Amino acid sequence: MPVPISCSGLTAMVEAGTVGIIHHPWKSRVVAQAVKTDHRYVHKDPSICGGDPVIVGTRVPVRLIYQSLQAGDTIEAIQQAYPHLTLAQIHDALSYAYDHLTEIEDEICREDEAYRQGKAAQSK
Repeated sequence: MPVPISCSGLTAMVEAGTVGIIHHPWKSRVVAQAVKTDHRYVHKDPSICGGDPVIVGTRVPVRLIYQSLQAGDTIEAIQQAYPHLTLAQIHDALSYAYDHLTEIEDEICREDEAYRQGKAAQSK
C-alpha cells in the first residue's frame, strides 16, 4: 500500500520498504522510506504464552517489558528485575512493542480483563 512521503515541500506516494525519488523541475530528492524492522529477540508461538510475543528462549511477554517502562522503570531496573535478559533483548522487546503498539495494548487490555474476572470469581 503506497504511503505519502514528503521532502522540501514535495510529496510522493511510495510503497513501504522502498526508496522514492521526488522529481521537481528544479530539484530531485531521494527519500528513504522506513523498512520493516526485524526483531531477532522476539517471537510468537501458539504453544508459549498463548501466542503472545515473548523474548526468544524465555516466557517473558513483550508486554511486561513495555508495561515496566510505561510505569516509569528504567532499562537498568528492568534488567535487574529480569537478570537473565540482555540489554539487546530488552531494547528489541521495546522496539517490537512500539512497532506493534495496537497489538501490545490489546494484550494488556485482555490480560487486565482476565485478571478482573479472576478476582471477581474468587470473591463469589
